[in-house]
Amino acid sequence: MEIAKVWDIVWHNEPFHWTIAFVLIIAIIIELCTLWQYWRSECGTTEAGIKFLKNLKKGKNVKLLEKDCQGKYRT
Repeated sequence: MEIAKVWDIVWHNEPFHWTIAFVLIIAIIIELCTLWQYWRSECGTTEAGIKFLKNLKKGKNVKLLEKDCQGKYRT
């Protein structure tokens, strides 16, 4: 089956399909923006985990409790 035939079966040019497509596009944009902000954040738990593992691999003395950017203690 050609892709055009499959697409004609799946996509019906109705308001419901356009609404679903619009919501999906908005959700993807929001998710990408959130992911970009998280990657740029220096206070994320992922970055803290990466720092912890890098220090552990280097054999440095690793602190289990450390203050984050907001001054709160984290493990």
